[in-house]
Amino acid sequence: MESWTLPLSMIPSLAVILNSTSRMVLGLTDELNNTIKDPVHDRNIVTAKLGQIKRLSIASIFMYVSLAVLVVTVLLVGTGWINSAMEEGAMLTAVALFFVAIVYMIAFSWKAYFIRQRQFAQR
Repeated sequence: MESWTLPLSMIPSLAVILNSTSRMVLGLTDELNNTIKDPVHDRNIVTAKLGQIKRLSIASIFMYVSLAVLVVTVLLVGTGWINSAMEEGAMLTAVALFFVAIVYMIAFSWKAYFIRQRQFAQR
């Protein structure tokens, strides 16, 4: 088994999670647009949801960079331009970046629960 197949096999998983994050940003943006149209909307909830979009966007950046590191690693190791030993460092970097993205996603999820509690308690 070639050494570059492990990072190659990780790419679809990262892409699925990245797609999910992008859809969450779009959904939250639509929700905010609808909330702002309501003349009696709660500014605190709108501000909190804008913070949520920021968290998701930062998580997306880390995921894209992680994905880019994996793709570049596959290309460089697959073509023989770097050796397999350097692949480990690149994979560790990609996983560390993805971990940071997960931390942002956890913060998003935690805060989303409390924002929803406040939002629906008002109705």
